[in-house]
Amino acid sequence: MHSKLNKKAAIELSIGTIVIIVLSMSMLILGLVLIQKIFKGAGEVTDLANQNMVDKINKLFNDEEKRAVVYLPDSQAEIKKGQSYRIGFAIRNANQGGTGEAQKFNYEFIVPEGAGAGVQEGCSLSADKASKFIQVGRSGSVSLKPGDPATERSIVIGTPDDSPLCTILYEFRVWTAAGSRANPDYHTETFIIKVTG
Repeated sequence: MHSKLNKKAAIELSIGTIVIIVLSMSMLILGLVLIQKIFKGAGEVTDLANQNMVDKINKLFNDEEKRAVVYLPDSQAEIKKGQSYRIGFAIRNANQGGTGEAQKFNYEFIVPEGAGAGVQEGCSLSADKASKFIQVGRSGSVSLKPGDPATERSIVIGTPDDSPLCTILYEFRVWTAAGSRANPDYHTETFIIKVTG
């Protein structure tokens, strides 16, 4: 009799274990499907945001005189401490004539140095440290032929948690082989970033 109870208990334990395993696997599969859908939706939102930025940049280039643009409504943005912000920009070769060969354009985002030049007076932030808030895309180059479509890129500005509340003037400089970082010969544009609490 003792043997029959052990067998019955063993069978009940086996069935209970199998039911738990089946339920666990079902929950795991449902969880993975849900996570996949969430990430797919996030990717679609990112793609839509990228396309919107490209469309806005192309609208800014409707003016034939523009050589480069920074996409930032009203040329300023507010960034909370500890947060980051993406800013789109584009460069196009608006030079006429020549051989039609590709031309190299160098670019850099900086904070001008000097009293009151780039960082608001009274702020305990140096121009060099404010320039380092640019986490991605601070400088680079692109080669474009005359008439090529504009090349869109973006930078990411991120402020540390301990950043002082300041207003910072950033400068977007573009130069060719004839110019230099200190003397950009192709395009210069400024925009403002306000660090908020």
